[in-house]
Amino acid sequence: GRDAFSSALAMEPVVVCASIFLPKMSGIELCQRLKHDGRTARVPVILFSRVALHPRQRRHAHEAHCDYLLVEAALPDALCEAVQNIVLSEPLYARSP
Repeated sequence: GRDAFSSALAMEPVVVCASIFLPKMSGIELCQRLKHDGRTARVPVILFSRVALHPRQRRHAHEAHCDYLLVEAALPDALCEAVQNIVLSEPLYARSP
């Protein structure tokens, strides 16, 4: 989690994909920090989990402003589709300040 946040600041990614269950900082907390930092606030965040989430966890992900929350079924296909949707819907030049 913490390493992912540092990497996102250094690399200026087009999209961030993270597990909800990261060590040291959850994916939800990572998303919150990315969305509240002016350098990464516009970067789409995809959170995913291979296990079912408690409704409270889903709510927290929504409150953190994650762009996609992928849970359980067909995760690889859903992840590819989410990334494709983000990349196709937001041209890279739109991310420039």
